[in-house]
Amino acid sequence: MLLFVNGPFGVGKTTTVNLLAQDLPEALVIDPEKVGHMLWSQLPEPLRAEEFELEPVWPVVTRCLLDQTARTYGRTILVPMTIARPQ
Repeated sequence: MLLFVNGPFGVGKTTTVNLLAQDLPEALVIDPEKVGHMLWSQLPEPLRAEEFELEPVWPVVTRCLLDQTARTYGRTILVPMTIARPQ
């Protein structure tokens, strides 16, 4: 099961997920923000988007990580992530 904790930036999604993880010791926390920072560390600065959420590779890598983690470990995955980004 994937459990997304959605909300605006800075509202406490990561804190909430970490608190949930305390009650669900078998759950895994996958933070897409860390995926974005990993991508930025691999890309030269001129190729980096203004924000990692705008990187074309970021959604693909994040989706693959979530899918393969779920398939490999068969555990609940907790994901702090803003799902919608209205302009």
